[in-house]
Amino acid sequence: MLEEEADFVGMHLAAKACFDVRESSMFFEMVHLTKKIKDEEELPVYLSTHPADDARASNLNSLVPQFLQLRDQCGCARLQTADPRHQLAPLRSLVEEKERKRARTT
Repeated sequence: MLEEEADFVGMHLAAKACFDVRESSMFFEMVHLTKKIKDEEELPVYLSTHPADDARASNLNSLVPQFLQLRDQCGCARLQTADPRHQLAPLRSLVEEKERKRARTT
């Protein structure tokens, strides 16, 4: 898919520019979780021109180790120890609770 290639190239450029590549998936995961909270339906993948937000976040997360290594090879400053992806934990918990409540009522 073209979007996966674009994400790969974007991660490569971000790593070489010393950005924190761990943040790459946060946007797509936040969009996915927000849609879940608002009960917005996502288009089926076969009708969309882009991968689903959660799939895109997952793909970006799978690339993080590779590009953290590239970032280190480029001599970038050390990253803060706290992984920024953990900032979404409260939102994930909210979605999980909402889904548990929905499952109990159906």
